[in-house]
Amino acid sequence: METKDKLPPIPTPASQRWREFRIQVLPFVMFIAVIIAIVVLWRSYVQPIGVIGFAETNQVNVTTLSDGLIETLLVESFQVVTQGQLIAVVNNVAPDLAKAQNESAKADLEVKREEITVDTDRVAQNIFDAEQRLQNDIRAQAADRQEWILRSNRVQRAKKEYDTKIISDADYETITSQYAILSISIESRQTAIDLQTKSLEAARQNAKKTTGTSIDAAQAAKEHELVEILKPNYLKSPIDGMISVVHHRKGERILRGESVVTIVDPVARRVIGYVRQPVSTLPTTNDLVHIVKRTAPSTTTPGRIERVGAQFEFINPALLSSDTKRMEVGLPILVSVPPGFPLVPGEYVTLTIEYARQ
Repeated sequence: METKDKLPPIPTPASQRWREFRIQVLPFVMFIAVIIAIVVLWRSYVQPIGVIGFAETNQVNVTTLSDGLIETLLVESFQVVTQGQLIAVVNNVAPDLAKAQNESAKADLEVKREEITVDTDRVAQNIFDAEQRLQNDIRAQAADRQEWILRSNRVQRAKKEYDTKIISDADYETITSQYAILSISIESRQTAIDLQTKSLEAARQNAKKTTGTSIDAAQAAKEHELVEILKPNYLKSPIDGMISVVHHRKGERILRGESVVTIVDPVARRVIGYVRQPVSTLPTTNDLVHIVKRTAPSTTTPGRIERVGAQFEFINPALLSSDTKRMEVGLPILVSVPPGFPLVPGEYVTLTIEYARQ
């Protein structure tokens, strides 16, 4: 039998190879690519957020401490200001009104001065009358003391006469009773004189205090008050920041406690986060936190927990979803933000806690 040479293999067309690749390999490659895309999207955008938060805002209102009129306003909206910079000048009250009130108060004080003068004269007359009564009592006391000496001698003589039966019992009793009455009168009058002397001395001291010095001090105080009232109220910025809202304009009249402008700090220094339920591990100040901005692509920076709240609190629904009726609670934490991280105050962020105990 004759041996024949093998025929050369028939070449496979490129279209056939491409068809086989599409049928056998490409579906597997596409499946792997879809799985990888799903994982990336889930981790970057769609994964359930356990810890959410927002950049803390530092906002202050510049207010006036008295009613007045805005004389000068030196700032506009979104203007950058520094701490201590003059914001506005407020006149407390109208100068004419303040002067009229001051003059009225002075007139009242002058009337009070006249009343004090009348009271002083009346007190002086009362003191003079008391001094006259005291002198009368002192003279009467001196006379009675002389009379007491005579009656004492008379009692001694009467006792001797009574012992020798020269005078009767009735005469002796009369002499001794008169002596006793005079002694009691002298003793009681002396007590009254002592009380009158103390009372008169106290009245003299009070009379010295009742002078116009207090009225002069009150008038000086009212004049100082007028000077202070007429001084304008200079409102200055308490922090470095930016003018967020201008509540009142030049020429407007404002009441005490009303805000003239609102200043915000454009730098976010801390993040307020909320650990949503269920909380398997409570965060501590030893834990690190990764702050993730909700941007594409996302930016991450490390931070540290400074404080942990004491209780669960309601979370702003805007942090959760567009459904503003949805209410949840979370454990608040305060996280530091490294300097230079581009975070705008009020911006929503996602937080990932790296627990130190794990």
